Amino acid sequence: MVESKVSGVAFSVEPTSGFDRVVRIDTAYGLGEAIVQGMVSPDTFLVTKDGIIVQKELGSKEKMIVYHRDKGTKLINTNVKLAHSWSIDEAMVRKIAKMTGEIEKYYGYLVDVELALDKNNRLWTLQVRPETKWQILREKSPGVIPFSRAKIDQNVTDKPVISGLGVSPGAASGKAVFLDDGDSLLKIKPGDILMAKRTDPDMVPAMQVSGGVVTAVGGRTSHAAIVSRELGIPAVVGIENLKLLKSMVGKILTIDGDSGLVFAKKLSLIKDSRDIDTRRLPKTRTRVGLILADVNQAFRFSQLAANEYKNQLIGGDLYEPDEDNPMLGNRGTGRYLMGTNLKYLGWELQALVLARTQFKAENLELMLPFVRTLAEASLALKYIKKTIKTKNLKIIAMSEIPSNALIATEFIKLFDGFSIGSNDMTQFFRFKGR
Repeated sequence: MVESKVSGVAFSVEPTSGFDRVVRIDTAYGLGEAIVQGMVSPDTFLVTKDGIIVQKELGSKEKMIVYHRDKGTKLINTNVKLAHSWSIDEAMVRKIAKMTGEIEKYYGYLVDVELALDKNNRLWTLQVRPETKWQILREKSPGVIPFSRAKIDQNVTDKPVISGLGVSPGAASGKAVFLDDGDSLLKIKPGDILMAKRTDPDMVPAMQVSGGVVTAVGGRTSHAAIVSRELGIPAVVGIENLKLLKSMVGKILTIDGDSGLVFAKKLSLIKDSRDIDTRRLPKTRTRVGLILADVNQAFRFSQLAANEYKNQLIGGDLYEPDEDNPMLGNRGTGRYLMGTNLKYLGWELQALVLARTQFKAENLELMLPFVRTLAEASLALKYIKKTIKTKNLKIIAMSEIPSNALIATEFIKLFDGFSIGSNDMTQFFRFKGR
C-alpha cells in the first residue's frame, strides 16, 4: 500500500503483560511483512502515552523486504551499518505513540496499529485492529492478573525420561531446542522447550517466548528458577546429565515444573486456575513490594498495590580480585565506600534523579544493597543526602546478612524500611551454624 522505507506495528498495550499505560512499537526497514513473518528482530520501544520513552532495544534487522518491479517483492540483505542503526528517531517514536493513543481514545478500545514511513518520512496508518486478548480480559475480569497454568492430567500413566528439580510450577509441551553458549536466541521459537546447561540474564528474551525451561544444573534459587517463576513458565533444573539433555533435541517433550519430570511425548494437559483478583486482596498496613529479576514483569505486577562482576562483565577479570566466596566478597554498600568508588554511586544517584524528574517516576525509591555495618550505612547515607536533592525519597536497606536481623532495631533508625533478601540471609545463617 505504501512503498515503505520503514514499517512497523504499534500496540496501545504491552502485549505480553497487559500493561495499558504504554505503547509498544516494533519497527524495521522495508515492508512490514518481515516483522509479521518473524524474519527480523525489529527495534522495540516502550513509550508512555504522553511521550516518555521508558525502554528501547536495538534489533538486528539483517533482512528487509522491498518492492521489485517484476516480481512484486523480494527479500534482500540490509546494509550492515543500517542494520545496526535505529530505524526511527525518538521524535518519530513519540509521534507514533501519540498517534496510537489518539486512535485508542477514538475507538475506546485497545488497538493494534500497522504503520509505515515513506521515503519522505511521512507517517501512514495502514490498518487498525482491536487488540482482543487484554481488552476482553479487562471487560470480563477487571482487576484480574492472569496466573492460570496448565498441569498434566492425573490419568496419564506414561513414564518420564528425565527427572530433576521442579522449580517453577505448571506444565507445557513443545519441541526441545538446546541453547548453547554463543547460539542465537532466535533458535527459540514461541512454545519451544528451552534446554541449556544453565541460563543467564542474556537468555531472558528467549525464555520469554519459550513454553518452558530445562537445565542441566541449578537449584530453586538459580537464575532459571527465579526468572521462570516470574514469567509464569514451567521449569525443571538440576538434571545433572548434559548428554541426556542434548539427546532430546528435536523431540516433542512435556515438562512438569511441579514434579520435575520430563516426558518424551505430548501429554494431555488440563487448566489449573490460579488467577489473582486484585479487588479481593486484603489491605495491609505495610506496603508490599517485589524484587524482580526480569524488569518487564514490573508491568504485569503493577496491579499489585552479588559479586558476579568478574564472571559476567567483559573485562571483569582485569579489575576484580579472586575470591573464594563471592557471597561474602567485594560487593554491596562497602564496595561503594572503597577508594574512589563513590563516583559510581554518584552516577547511579544521577540516574535515579533523572528517572524521578524527567521521566516522572516519582514512585522509585533507593535501596542500598548488602549493608554490613551501621558505620557503612551512616557513611553511605551521608554521601547520598549530600549528593541527591530530590524530595520525598525513601531509602531502604536490603537486609541480606545476619547482622541486619540481629540488630534490626539499630538499622531501622537509619532507614525507612527493609527489603529482606531471604536467600542470602538463609545461607549466611547456615554458614554461621556450621
